[in-house]
Amino acid sequence: MTGVPKYEALGFQLRHGRAAYLLELETLADLPADFMWPARRFTCLLMLDAAGPAAASLLEFAERLIRAGCVYVCAWGNRCEYVHDIFDETLVELDIGGTPFGTVMTTWHADEPLAHTVDFFAVWAQPDDELKADCDAAIAIAVANPAWATEARTLLERHAV
Repeated sequence: MTGVPKYEALGFQLRHGRAAYLLELETLADLPADFMWPARRFTCLLMLDAAGPAAASLLEFAERLIRAGCVYVCAWGNRCEYVHDIFDETLVELDIGGTPFGTVMTTWHADEPLAHTVDFFAVWAQPDDELKADCDAAIAIAVANPAWATEARTLLERHAV
């Protein structure tokens, strides 16, 4: 699967009217620059071991995600606090560089089971009011761990409306 992300529309919506999607990547670098996102704005659950080689291009990935329309990131996995910090730093750099993206929310979920984080993502991950318009997708991204993708899919289905 190297270089070709597996992208799946889960076929249901979550509480706030966002369609649920799942994206599996072997590494963050496997996301093509021309990747077609399903909505102008979206929330994201990023499941990543940031201590592993899959996280090598985290800075570039964070910028690509923000530029693509990500308005809320829930980070989960080993060193998720670091992932959260990278997204926040990327937002500050983009703002300083003259490209403000508004108040993009970021949270980390250290020492929580994936089930609790998926619950938070599905129910409470709400974009700032200024970015709610056109936020029509909720995308769970599992990096280098198919078991996380499988578990996230099952857990998200519990929140289908």
